[in-house]
Amino acid sequence: MKNINWIDILIIICIIIIAIITPKTISNFKKKYENPKNLSEQNIILTVVVDGLWMETKFNLKEGDYVNNINSQHKGKIINYKFKSSPMLLTNINGDIIGVTSLKKQKIVLKIEANVLTTGSYIAFNGQEIKVGLPFITKTNSLELTGKIQYIEVA
Repeated sequence: MKNINWIDILIIICIIIIAIITPKTISNFKKKYENPKNLSEQNIILTVVVDGLWMETKFNLKEGDYVNNINSQHKGKIINYKFKSSPMLLTNINGDIIGVTSLKKQKIVLKIEANVLTTGSYIAFNGQEIKVGLPFITKTNSLELTGKIQYIEVA
């Protein structure tokens, strides 16, 4: 009885592996999710806030840096950035919680101009869904940052 169960499980695993590896399955997946109907391109400006960065990050960031992308036709460029002091909560000797600004850790507000794909209410850039409040990964040649989308503006 135990042998039959293990053989059944092995056969199921083999079928799953074959279904995943089959090129037809992969091409169908790409057709379904990468080329939806009513697909159009649009230029937008994203405001992304990244919190808790070390002060030294500012030396690796430049206006005009291109955001690296998977598909060369969808481009993004950093058009503006501002460093702001990042507030921290600390406790003093008495146990009171006090708010201070960190000299080492900073918050950065990035403005990124991007050519995105849209279909209905869905907006995507570089395989990432674009919606206010969602995490957004910004990769350039010199650094990678993960922040949250704060604002979307149609250019």
